[in-house]
Amino acid sequence: REPASSPEPSDGVVVHSLRSRFGKLSPVVTQQTGRPGLKKAELERILSDNFDVINFHNISLVGGPGVLGMGSATRVFTLHEHWWVCPTHILYKYTDELCEERACLRCTLAHHTPPQLWRGSQAWMGRCLSNVDLVVSPSEFTASRHREWMQSAGVDVPMRVIPEYSIPLDCGGSPSADLPPRFFLYVGRLSKAKGVDSL
Repeated sequence: REPASSPEPSDGVVVHSLRSRFGKLSPVVTQQTGRPGLKKAELERILSDNFDVINFHNISLVGGPGVLGMGSATRVFTLHEHWWVCPTHILYKYTDELCEERACLRCTLAHHTPPQLWRGSQAWMGRCLSNVDLVVSPSEFTASRHREWMQSAGVDVPMRVIPEYSIPLDCGGSPSADLPPRFFLYVGRLSKAKGVDSL
């Protein structure tokens, strides 16, 4: 349904809010099964529209890998982190080191993330990913990790690296006088895995 504060009609954006009568249980089912579950009919209705392109972004609690086969348009899957290859999304091991050797169950438990049994079925994940026409990666490193996964799963989906960027915003004047001449702003979760302490 349309949210109360819909964008102006002139911008061409239509927002579809997903609601489930099962409330918070719905994303839990998706997280555990890797499938749209309780939102499947609603997602099918939305994605069956006559789109040219469907660009999937953060699908973890919306439909999991199972959503990648929905809709008949050209399908693009844009990666923003390593969710597809790492259940904690960050490739950072429970030992506080970069993940070089898989120990997913121990990592998910150490990161207080519920284990996802569907991740053990690489063949099923590969079939889901094969529904996509293009994977877009924000960096060569992320692309290389996903190419390694695809090679081990026998999946061949085209991938293109398009670095993420933000357009500089006009702050509308000079910075505050109490700021140093050069500074940076970090916006994110303060956790060791993010590397903020090293930064």
